[in-house]
Amino acid sequence: MTKEKKEREEKAVSLTYEQICDLWSRADHWPLSDAVRLMLEMPPKILEGELSSEAAVKLDAHIELATNCIGESLPLLNKQRHKYFEPGEYRVRPTDAIAWAESFGLGISEVLKATVKKYQKRKTEEYKTKLSDWNIMEHRCRGIAALLWGQNPKTTLTDMVKKEEFLTYGCEGFGKRPQLSTIETWIKDLNPNRSQGRRPKSITSFAKHPD
Repeated sequence: MTKEKKEREEKAVSLTYEQICDLWSRADHWPLSDAVRLMLEMPPKILEGELSSEAAVKLDAHIELATNCIGESLPLLNKQRHKYFEPGEYRVRPTDAIAWAESFGLGISEVLKATVKKYQKRKTEEYKTKLSDWNIMEHRCRGIAALLWGQNPKTTLTDMVKKEEFLTYGCEGFGKRPQLSTIETWIKDLNPNRSQGRRPKSITSFAKHPD
């Protein structure tokens, strides 16, 4: 037995299937082969131990079935959004993988289904509260203002809002540009000059803006 194979076997027994499901179900997407492995109650490839001949054949058959369904009954994530994956490294969402397997009547452990449902539901709720473009621009501009004022606390608010960094780095790429008065509203509480008695807010505090 090679040293590498021994290390892989040691990895495979370091986590129980329940622990693996709890950890992997937190991910946004899985390699297709890992999705199939988890459905078959096998460890992901990175934790792979020695498979029996029967298990290897079963795994290969299910991977082939899943591969023949990608882009149709099994939605493919990286074809739609992620261009940086290596060719052939198909990625699927955990919820899509589970739904596909159930539609084919493939047996899936209740542990995997429960953990995927638990963590992916939480992600869905987070997506619903996603920041708008205006919120993101405000967040960036406030960070820029804090940095520039940190470098030169004597800069007046009037001079600060005219800094080109706000439009170049804070608002670029959104197809919309705020008025200087809007930027002033976003950053004025960060002004280190407290002569007007302003109360500092959190740098990540957001105002409401129309989309």
